[in-house]
Amino acid sequence: MALPGTRIAKPSYIPMSDAEWNALSSARQQALIAGGKSSTKLPAPPPPVTQPAIEIHSAKAQALLERMAQAKEHTFALQQFWISLELCECAPDARQFGLWFHQHEFETISDAFAATAVWLSKLRNGDHPEYADQRSHDDKIKYASAVMNGMAKAVSQATKNQSFGDGTALPDDWDTLDATEKRKLIAIHKREDRQ
Repeated sequence: MALPGTRIAKPSYIPMSDAEWNALSSARQQALIAGGKSSTKLPAPPPPVTQPAIEIHSAKAQALLERMAQAKEHTFALQQFWISLELCECAPDARQFGLWFHQHEFETISDAFAATAVWLSKLRNGDHPEYADQRSHDDKIKYASAVMNGMAKAVSQATKNQSFGDGTALPDDWDTLDATEKRKLIAIHKREDRQ
């Protein structure tokens, strides 16, 4: 359930534009979501646009289409995650996620959102809690982006050097690890390096 004043990201199964979705009241949005995909209360989908069937034989084209479909799913999930962390009333738009997905893995983006929530929490609980309220939507996006870039740089540096900061060689399965697992190993070896 959304908090009062928060915007709910439109599920992909609801056949309306973002502008139409945003014009609905929060209660109406929640009712449509609660009804699910099979609800008779969903608006009628727009008539299908008939396009000639295109057979895709190129492996590169197929891979691109798969990445685009996956990006839509990831965008929706991460928008909901952003809202659940109460970073601000509305999640970044699909265009912003497109930029992030071009440079970062799903795990990096979600971990950066969690780090942004920690940053805002520290501001709220610090000596000047009003600083958290003064942060705009764009400030939060910029902070999350900077965190993502820092995370990616740490992984890139370790990969380039083929070792951690303390000189320990990377494990043999380094290339199969996701971004979160790589960053955990980097953090462990940073701590050992400082001791």
